[in-house]
Amino acid sequence: MDVREKLAQLNPSSVQYDTCPSGAGSTENPYAMALGFVPAGMGRDLLEYLYWPDGAILRGAAIYQGIVRVAMKEWATRMQAHTDARCNYGLADSLAKFARDRSEPTTRNLAILQARVAVARDNLWPEKLEDKLPMLIPILLRTMKGEKHSNVERAKAMGMDESSYRERWAKVYEWMLTKMIDEEQAAARAMEQALRNEAA
Repeated sequence: MDVREKLAQLNPSSVQYDTCPSGAGSTENPYAMALGFVPAGMGRDLLEYLYWPDGAILRGAAIYQGIVRVAMKEWATRMQAHTDARCNYGLADSLAKFARDRSEPTTRNLAILQARVAVARDNLWPEKLEDKLPMLIPILLRTMKGEKHSNVERAKAMGMDESSYRERWAKVYEWMLTKMIDEEQAAARAMEQALRNEAA
């Protein structure tokens, strides 16, 4: 059963998003009940946005905000990983210099820590992520709906040349798209399980 096809049967005027109707005598739409059991978050938001637009339009700002929150949290995680790597290397390097320790184990450890800084730096997302999200998120949502876009088209939509997009923004787009697909699929599975539990 593909629960996505069932969402169109929902009546947006009768659905409460933060609570799930309950009770054996409930006359609520079973798909509304099942949706109520899907954990709140980006996955549920995308499930509604993609397959129940009449309902999702009522909370478009909240859906957009949820995607922004996920993006900014990942940005902060990557920034913190880079900061931690720099601190670890800086501490070890300073201690080695203070102790005039040029031993092979110390040199090897410093090289490893320095390499971790480089990896964390390469994993960073652009500093002004929030400035481009209003342009990036619509592209992602259209892709989720099945549209195909080239790097050139994405770059143009985000107001930059293709080389800048590939160098700094392609990894953001790819990570976000994968995350959005995974979350939407998890939400669909949760709704399907809720329907099975209701039928049991």
